Amino acid sequence: MRLVAKVVPMTDGFVGGKLIHRHAGRTMITPMLLCVIAIGTADVMFAVDSIPAIYSLTKEPYLVFAANAFSLLGLRQLYFLIDGLLDRLIFLHYGLAAILRSSASSSSTTRYTPTNCPSSTAASPGRSCPNRTSGSRSASSWWSS
Repeated sequence: MRLVAKVVPMTDGFVGGKLIHRHAGRTMITPMLLCVIAIGTADVMFAVDSIPAIYSLTKEPYLVFAANAFSLLGLRQLYFLIDGLLDRLIFLHYGLAAILRSSASSSSTTRYTPTNCPSSTAASPGRSCPNRTSGSRSASSWWSS
């Protein structure tokens, strides 16, 4: 906040729910505007981060755009929903721990095999899939190309 305050005129504290405050003919931003920008930036980073995962499921650009748009719209609403329900969800931490535990055990015990191989030439351990010309790309090929 101090860095932004050096560049842009900023109020010392929050002014109700205002994002911009006008005082003595001078327009200043409030810390609330910085909070909104931080949350919006986190939402956009989340959406950009999920693009390769969505492309692994489909090659349709429209579906990728729609999935990201709806995730951005729904994520903000989910923040407020969870905030309102947090005092009622007394077993939430147990449920999250169970989900994370099962996900971690599943990912640590499952061996990666390519999914785009025909069943007759399925890849065996130590052998790659022949003729990888179609289908989805593996996770490592996204970064190597």
